[in-house]
Amino acid sequence: MRRLKLSGALFCISVFLIACSSAPKRQMVYSDITSRAYENYEKANGAIVRGEYDKAEKYLEDAYALAVSVDKNDLICKILLSAVTYRIQYPVVDMMELDFRLPVSVDALLSDAKVAASLSDEKQKPVLESIIRVYECRAKLFKAQNDEDSITNSEIQKLLDAEIKNLSKDPYYLAFLYRTKGEWSSFLMNYKDAAEDYEKAAEIHTKNRYLYEIAYDWYLCATCRSKEGRKDEALKTIQMALKYDRDAENTSAIAQDYMAAAYILCKKNPTDEDRKSAVFYAERAAQIYKSIGLLNQAELCEIWIEGNR
Repeated sequence: MRRLKLSGALFCISVFLIACSSAPKRQMVYSDITSRAYENYEKANGAIVRGEYDKAEKYLEDAYALAVSVDKNDLICKILLSAVTYRIQYPVVDMMELDFRLPVSVDALLSDAKVAASLSDEKQKPVLESIIRVYECRAKLFKAQNDEDSITNSEIQKLLDAEIKNLSKDPYYLAFLYRTKGEWSSFLMNYKDAAEDYEKAAEIHTKNRYLYEIAYDWYLCATCRSKEGRKDEALKTIQMALKYDRDAENTSAIAQDYMAAAYILCKKNPTDEDRKSAVFYAERAAQIYKSIGLLNQAELCEIWIEGNR
C-alpha cells in the first residue's frame, strides 16, 4: 500500500511538473501599440505619395501619438521625418490656421527627430542619424526652391553619397536617398543624372515591393527624360508609371500619368498622330478625374484638349 501511495504521489507530481513546463510562457515584450503605430506610419507614407494629404495628416498624428505613448523613439524619429516630407509637399501659408499636432515647420520637425534619435537604442542611433542627414539634404532643396539656400548640387551629392553605405541595409531610406539625389539634379536641370537616380530608386522600390513609390519614381524619371528631349524614352517610362499606378489602384495618379503622356507627345514637333494620341490620353485623364470627383482637374484637362485638337 505504501508503495502504491508513493507511486501515485510521484505520478501526480510528474503530471504537475509536465503541465507547468508545457504551459505557455508569459510575454516579456508586448508590441500591440507599436504594431498599430507602424501600421499608421506605413499608411501615412502611402497617403503622402498618393497626394491624399488629409489622410496623411491623420495617419501621422495617430502614429505619432501611439509611438510616444510607448516611448518608441526610433519610430518617433521616422514618423517625424515622414512629416517633413508631408510638410514639404503640402506647405501652408498661414501656420496659425493649421490644426496639426506635430511641429509645423520643417526645421522643428528635423530638430525633434534628432532628439528622438539621440534617445533611441545605441544600435539604431547611427542609422537614424544617417537618415536624418538625408532628410536635411531634402530640406535644403525645399529652401533652395524658395530662394533661401544657395548650396550647390555637387556639395549635396557628396553629402548624400557619403550616406549610401550607411543605409545599404535599409531599402526604403536608401531609395529615398536616390530620389533626393534625383530631385536635386532635376532642380539644377541636370536631367540625365536625375533620371539615372530615379531609376535606381525604382529598382530598390520594385525589389522591396513599395508599390506606390515605384510608380512615383518612374513618373519623375519620365519627366526628366522629357525635359532632356528624349521623347520616346519618356513615353516608355511614363507607361511604367501608369502600369504601377494601375496595380496600386492609385486613381488620381493614373489620371496624372495620362496627362503627362499627353504633354510628352505634344513636345518636339508632334505629328498629327501624336496629337491624336495626346488628346485621347487627356480625355482619359478627364474621365478619371470626374469619376473621383476632382472636377477642377477634369476641367483643366478639357481646356487643354480644346487647345490641342
